[in-house]
Amino acid sequence: MPDRLTLSIDAFSTTLIEFEQGGYECLFQENGDTEYSLFGASLDSGSLYEPKRIWTIAAMATKPIKQALEQIWRRSERKRIAQQDYRITCEDWIFPHTEDQTPRTRALATGAAVTNLSGGGIEYPAKFYVRLFEPNFQRTNSGRYPYNCRFVLKELDPVPA
Repeated sequence: MPDRLTLSIDAFSTTLIEFEQGGYECLFQENGDTEYSLFGASLDSGSLYEPKRIWTIAAMATKPIKQALEQIWRRSERKRIAQQDYRITCEDWIFPHTEDQTPRTRALATGAAVTNLSGGGIEYPAKFYVRLFEPNFQRTNSGRYPYNCRFVLKELDPVPA
């Protein structure tokens, strides 16, 4: 399957397949630090849960993709304000989820398969629940992709396997 990022909530869905150069970044939130005592002993801090992912996206979009992203964001925000389940499902085919043991901790992206890694562990395109922060759009002179869009996704909870 080609690299892509699919976002969906309720009946709204869109798939991004064209990214600007350097337009896809997936990092993990900071998860603590190590400091040292006066005597050199390590003092660790941080949460006791797996660090969450943060995606920074700069993609090229057609008019239907732009409209779908706006609808997804508006639906999610409307549900969040109403204190309903506002999570957006993100299927990430670009940055596969890697685990050092089985069973999987996340659901597979639609049509995905698990790859066994040499030395143990697995890797697979996974589903995540995310929050989409307001997308920003700019017009371009490109005929095929008349919009550049930028946005941030933050992982909320894993989609259970």
